[in-house]
Amino acid sequence: MPSPPHDYVFGNSSVGNVDGPGYFNIDSALSKRNRLTESSYLEFRWEMFNALNRSNLNNPVQNVNDVNLGEIFGSSPARRMQFGLKIIF
Repeated sequence: MPSPPHDYVFGNSSVGNVDGPGYFNIDSALSKRNRLTESSYLEFRWEMFNALNRSNLNNPVQNVNDVNLGEIFGSSPARRMQFGLKIIF
């Protein structure tokens, strides 16, 4: 088993080996089609991104020379919704 590095000396660990918090996201959509004529219809669409409004934290700071080493400074955006209306003819 290798010995640990001396104080104030960098070890031989690989780059990017710090695991961040987990990520969980659900996107969903609902749509409804209404026939206007035989060959045309109107489609209404409602989409949600991050439907459960769960906060997914960013990875921690991994720069060894940074004062904020290991701190997390951001998260994913909150729930977003959009509506759409489309006429197909």
